[in-house]
Amino acid sequence: MIQNLLGRKKKATRQEKILSEIDRLISWKKLAACAETCLDEAPDCIRVNRNSLESLVRIEVLHRCFGISRSDLMVTGSETPEQDGATALCDSRPVLNEDDVENFYKIIADCSKQDEIINELGAQLAKVGVSLKQPVSLSPS
Repeated sequence: MIQNLLGRKKKATRQEKILSEIDRLISWKKLAACAETCLDEAPDCIRVNRNSLESLVRIEVLHRCFGISRSDLMVTGSETPEQDGATALCDSRPVLNEDDVENFYKIIADCSKQDEIINELGAQLAKVGVSLKQPVSLSPS
């Protein structure tokens, strides 16, 4: 707080820098469009808010492909970007709860189109000269 009063900015952590770079490289809207078909396949008892789909895809892909914990990617209602550096990267994304994330995990795990999401991710990364080193699966391991 005192740092903010003096005009000093909080130094970004290594993880925040990595997340920022990943967000710059990846079009979460395109990946969310691929994942939207998975919602149609989901059983009626498992639902998520379609407005939060982009955030849910982001959390799941970053967790599965880059090993970042879901809790580090979550924004809770009590935090603001100024209070927590991790949430600053989620500035305009909807606030999610753990049930939303867990339901989306279940939907993606059973989705027949999850390969399309990984292929789209691979195509986006390839455009900037980055490749996934090993085949990635969004299915539970």
